[in-house]
Amino acid sequence: MPFHLFSARHKPPPGNLPYQYDNIPQAFRTQAWYILEKSLGKLYVEPGEYRYASFSHGLWTLIRGTLREERGVFCLSSQGVYLSLGPKAECLQFFISETDLLGALDFIDLAFRVVDRAVRAAQPHQLEGAECEIGPDEAIRQLNQRFDQHHLGYQFTGGEVMRRDSQFTHAEITEAAARLLTAKGFDGPNHEFFSAHKAYLKGNTKEAIRESLNALESTLKVICLQRKWKFDPQKDTSAKLLSIVFENGLVADYLQSHFGALRTTLERECPP
Repeated sequence: MPFHLFSARHKPPPGNLPYQYDNIPQAFRTQAWYILEKSLGKLYVEPGEYRYASFSHGLWTLIRGTLREERGVFCLSSQGVYLSLGPKAECLQFFISETDLLGALDFIDLAFRVVDRAVRAAQPHQLEGAECEIGPDEAIRQLNQRFDQHHLGYQFTGGEVMRRDSQFTHAEITEAAARLLTAKGFDGPNHEFFSAHKAYLKGNTKEAIRESLNALESTLKVICLQRKWKFDPQKDTSAKLLSIVFENGLVADYLQSHFGALRTTLERECPP
C-alpha cells in the first residue's frame, strides 16, 4: 500500500484538478516500476552455466520480446546496442530513462497485462520461489492509485490501460460497464464495448457510435437469452429489444419513470 508522504498529503485535492495526458512523470514511472518488481518477483536470476533462469526472468523476457517486436526494433534501449543488457535491465533503461509518453504507456499496458494474466495463472510455488510480494489485484489497485496521485488520465481497467476523460464518468460508467461485461456470456458485447472505446480515443466518432450500438444490441440479446425472453435473434434490433426487456420487467416499475427519458433517447438513436 502506498505511504502518503507529507508532500503528497498537502497537495491540492485532486478532485478539482484536470487530468493530464501528455506526460508521464519520472516519479510515477519509478513507483510503477516498484509495483512491477513486487508483483513479477523480486528474485531475478539470469540463466548461466550452473544456474537456471528464475520465473521473473521469463516474464521480463516476454515483456521485452513483445515490445521489441511490436515497436519494430532490435533493442529497446539505445545503451543496449552497445551493452549486453538482460531483459529486465533493458526494460528499466527504456521505461525509466529513454522512452516518450506513448512508449511509457505501451510498457505499462503490456507489463500489467502480464501481471494480470501470466502471474495470475502461475502456480503458488512459482510465485513463492520468485518472491512475489503482492498479487495481481493488489498490483493493479496500486497502479491505479498512482495514476490518481499524479492526476493522470489513465486507469488499468478490464485488462488494459484505458484513457478516462473525467473521474465521475470513468468510475461510474466506463469502469462499471467494463466490469459488468466480463460476466459469463458477454464476450461479444465486451469486445464491441472496448472496440467502441478505442475508436473514441482515436477520435473516430462514427466507428465509436457504431460499435456502441452493436454492444448495446448484443447485451440486450444476451439478457433475453439468459432470462429466456422470447425474441427473434435475426430480426430484432435494439429498439425492439429495448421494448422486450422493459415489458418483461428488467427495470422495476418504480424506476420506470427514471429510465423513461433514457429509453426514449436510446430508441430514437437505435436503428428501427
